Amino acid sequence: LREIKRRLPVGAMSLSGDGRFLAWGEGKGSGITASEPMPEGAVEVLDTEAWEPLHPAREVPHPVTAIALSPDGGLLAFKENSPE
Repeated sequence: LREIKRRLPVGAMSLSGDGRFLAWGEGKGSGITASEPMPEGAVEVLDTEAWEPLHPAREVPHPVTAIALSPDGGLLAFKENSPE
């Protein structure tokens, strides 16, 4: 069991079929101030053996509401909650 602190609220998570990768999508919370600008959303993938991110978090224009990893962790798909 691990606690992973995030700047944005997590809206979706996915674990690869082999358990090696954990992906999550984040979305903007309320109360953002000009002194601490944040993206609307972000996607990140963690290697669960080392408990380290595989790459820097990818910022996206809208909050992430769904995310999925392929069974081997080689492919990632996510959906943003666009207001349009």
